[in-house]
Order: sequence, then structure tokens, then C-alpha cells
Amino acid sequence: MPQLIDTFFCAGDSLTFNFTENPAYRYRWTPAAYVSVDTLLNTTTRMQASAYLKLWVSNGSCSAEDSFFIRREPLPSITFMLSKEDLCLGDSVEVSVQGGTSYSWPDFNIVQSGDNSQWVHPSEPRYYVVRVDSANGCHLLDSVYIDFAAPPVLSLDSVYYFCIGQELNFFPFIEGQQYLLYDSLWVVTEGISGDGIYYIEASNSCNALYDTIRVLTSDKELCVLEFPNAFTPNGNGLNDVFPFGETVLTGVQNCQIFDYRLQIYSRWGELLFESTDPNIQWDGHYKSEFATSSVFLWMIHYRYWDACANAYRNVYKKGNVTQMK
Repeated sequence: MPQLIDTFFCAGDSLTFNFTENPAYRYRWTPAAYVSVDTLLNTTTRMQASAYLKLWVSNGSCSAEDSFFIRREPLPSITFMLSKEDLCLGDSVEVSVQGGTSYSWPDFNIVQSGDNSQWVHPSEPRYYVVRVDSANGCHLLDSVYIDFAAPPVLSLDSVYYFCIGQELNFFPFIEGQQYLLYDSLWVVTEGISGDGIYYIEASNSCNALYDTIRVLTSDKELCVLEFPNAFTPNGNGLNDVFPFGETVLTGVQNCQIFDYRLQIYSRWGELLFESTDPNIQWDGHYKSEFATSSVFLWMIHYRYWDACANAYRNVYKKGNVTQMK
């Protein structure tokens, strides 16, 4: 008969017996439900509670029985605590753990220390692992996830166009981030009330960012082409052509122009220049020479699509421009 001595194992583990076995003997464990193979001496148990286990041994002519108590010990009950809950990038936090008699911190190369807390300085969200050993000889590995709020994000266009009555929503959803809208006097407002400058605040528990936008509403003429009253075709790269100069007009960028037609006349009514493309401008020449007059009449027509009115808008304008050499 093997010598049976009371023993224990930890919850979640299994216990495999290691007795000296005699091939001439027969063995049987009871209750059979407590072991994986009840007729095998060195079997394995995964009991769900502490209990007695009985062993019957027979050599064919004689038999004997004995039992021993197997204690199933609970694992440590671990509780994590942080010295600060709402962390920001660059913060430090003390991680404390309770539930054992000694603690191992693999991330800090600390093994079975009595110190149940560590200061961490996370540069990115991550898990920190701790092994907790209890007085009953059992241990448990557990981890705590340390996260922090990233700086707020705010990326807006400089100009927004919208229809009267339309909700202008340019705030992306970012978890933990809040927004405030201010009017031009830095008074908090619930929404866009009309044309003008507005200030946006994006904030979270760590910081706040601000940006400025300009809002244009559809009760104004969005595709306005501005025409100067003078230009200087002297080849210096500044205002050498009429009407838009060397830069692309903002109005042309923000809307689609259709049926564009620009005509320039002399003071006597002679047509000197005509263009159906905003990118083709007048350099002051007529028939390969500078026009002799200094003041000219211009006339323009174009149309653009007004998405708010769901219709095309026609624009007719005229004025004078002076050629300064």
C-alpha cells in the first residue's frame, strides 16, 4: 500500500500522483469522479472542492484500503488600485495591488518582493503584469491596463459654406473629446447664426485646442468674382493681367463656374478682348500691341450652381479698369 499523506493543490491546477507502482497489484480510486482514471495508481485529479480520496489495493489474494485528504486551496483575490484615474500623456501613476503576501513585477525585474506597488511612466497604453503569491502556497498572474487620454484633435477648414437652416456639423466624434462653439465675441453659441468668424474649442481631460473658421451662408453670393479697377502690364509679375492677376481666385476654387464670358471694350466701343475661360486673362494687348487707351470697359456673365436653392444663379457685372504702365 502506498503511503498516503494529506496534500493540497491550487484552484485551477491539477494534481498528478507520483507513487511507486507494483505491476502485480490492482488499484482503484473512489470516488471515481474525482480522478481521470480510477484504476490507475498515478492518476490525475481536478477536484472542485476539498475532499477525501480512498485507494483500494489488491494483489489477488489480499486487499487493503487507505484514504487521505486533498485540500483545494483558493487562488489569491487580486485588487488593483491606481493613484490617479484620468491620466494624460506624460503622467506617472502608482499601481498598487492587494491580495497576497509577496509580489513579482516582471516588467520591472522584481521577484517575490513585499512591495505591492510600483510607479509606472507609460509612453503608450499597455498592460502591466504582476504575480501575487498568497500564504497558502498558491499564486496568480494578473494584469492591469494603463491608458491615458491623448491630446485633443482639431483639424478644420478655414472657410465653410452652408445653407440657411442647415446644421453645420464639422466636429468628428472622438471618444472623450468635447467641443464648444464661440461667436466672434467669444460668447458660447449653440449653432451658426449667419456669416462671420467663429471660434472652435476641442478639449478633453488633458488639454484644449482652439481654431478659427469663417462661415459663409447661401443668402450671400458665394461665387463672387472680384474685379480690380486697375492693372499694370509691365512684366514685373505683379498684376500683369486682368482681371484675376497671377493668383487663382478663391471664389473660383470654392464653386463651379459655368458659361463664363468676359469682354473688354475700348472707350469707343471696340471689342479688344474676349475670354470664356477664367484662366485666360487680358495682358493689355490688342492685335499684338498695347491698347492705346488707358481706361476700358469690361462686362462679364457667368453662372454657378446654388445647392441650397437647387438652381443655377446667373451673375451679370460691368465696370471700368485702368491700364497703368
